[in-house]
Amino acid sequence: TCGVLSAETYVSVLPFLGVTRARAFTFLRDPLHRVASQFEHHLASGRLPDVTPATKKTHVLRVASQALCPRLERDARCRFLRHLAKCLGGGWCGIFQNHMTHVLAGAHHLSDDARGAARRSSTNLRCAARNALEALPAVGLTERLDDSLCLVFKTLKMDRVVRDCCASSARCPMLRTRATRHSAADRTANKAANASAYLADYIDDDVVLDALYEGNALDCDLYDAAADLLAARLPA
Repeated sequence: TCGVLSAETYVSVLPFLGVTRARAFTFLRDPLHRVASQFEHHLASGRLPDVTPATKKTHVLRVASQALCPRLERDARCRFLRHLAKCLGGGWCGIFQNHMTHVLAGAHHLSDDARGAARRSSTNLRCAARNALEALPAVGLTERLDDSLCLVFKTLKMDRVVRDCCASSARCPMLRTRATRHSAADRTANKAANASAYLADYIDDDVVLDALYEGNALDCDLYDAAADLLAARLPA
């Protein structure tokens, strides 16, 4: 028998979860879009009752900027999360700052002292995440979902699926994008509207955009590295 385990975790902890035989892979998302989507998710979940449409940009600036995020806020909101482990890498604000780098570097599973040292050394954090990324047999991007899935199918030696799906996605229902119950499509009042329309609130404002880049520079580097790996490993 086989199955799929989906988790935001470091590969080395899989044996402790009872997984002894596994092929691990990861998909990265455009870092700025990920932060916007994460913030919208917490808004929809009622975890940010003090945020209004008029103050949303100010709050995004606070959590995305490493200089502006208050130390107290790093931990105070964590107790409201469904998955508390999300806060282990860098507290509440760490969810909006280089989160993918922290996960791949294993920062969620370090001691408090080691985690603090990792946060103070962006070079070490970047290096650990890049090494973990390159060691994975398959790396994908959300924005290139079809190509990424084809790489996973190839890695798992699903030759028939590769032949039927990756030559022509029109013949393959597996590559039809479906909205999940957590998707923006389910959070917007007008479900017929573009599900990514909310992104304009974040990336069309130069000040907010600068803060997103500032707080996610490592994730942007990691995303570029993942794009290079995907291009190099895609089946011809």
